[in-house]
Amino acid sequence: MIRSKLLQAAWPRGQAYAADAATKGRSVYRMMMPEYYANSCLSCHGSPKGETDITGYPKEGGKEGDLGAVISVTLFK
Repeated sequence: MIRSKLLQAAWPRGQAYAADAATKGRSVYRMMMPEYYANSCLSCHGSPKGETDITGYPKEGGKEGDLGAVISVTLFK
């Protein structure tokens, strides 16, 4: 859903995705909320990609406004 919905140019910025679905043979309600990089995120997640950030992990090369994460909640019915 991230590639097919949330990353599409036509997807309204910040809009959650929600749907009834099936997971492991059970009915579920799934909700996904996109989170975007703010300027304050870029010291760890920005450029240059691969450079070590302050925590010792490589930076992702993100830019302000890029999709940085998705909060996903699945509720079994």
